Parts: sequence; C-alpha cells; structure tokens
Amino acid sequence: MLVTDGFFEWTNPDDELFGVERITTLLHRYRDEPPRRIIERLHEAVRAFGRGTPQTDDLTIIIVKRL
Repeated sequence: MLVTDGFFEWTNPDDELFGVERITTLLHRYRDEPPRRIIERLHEAVRAFGRGTPQTDDLTIIIVKRL
C-alpha cells in the first residue's frame, strides 16, 4: 500500500493525528477485502476520526494485492 500524508496527518478537533498506526491497524483488519473496499474503509475511517474537521491535504492510496 502506498498512501499520501493526507491520511495520517488528518487531525480531529482535539488536534490529534490519525497516524500511521491507525492506518496499519485498518489495513491488517481489512486485508482480505478487495482493494477498492479497503480504500473506501480507510477513507470512511479517517473522515469519522476527523469529526468534521476539513480535509487540508490530498488523500491518495494505491493498493497492490497478489492474486
């Protein structure tokens, strides 16, 4: 997985970063799902974490899975 810093640097209203650890945890949790669904879940998670804070950077993910 390649992910831009817009994901792990998104902050919530308490100014806490989403962080690499959360991304890693979610990637492990959803690793058996198709790449498109993993991306959707990560996007949903970071937006929920932000609790309405604005997106201030790009959000780009590339996932490659072995068949």
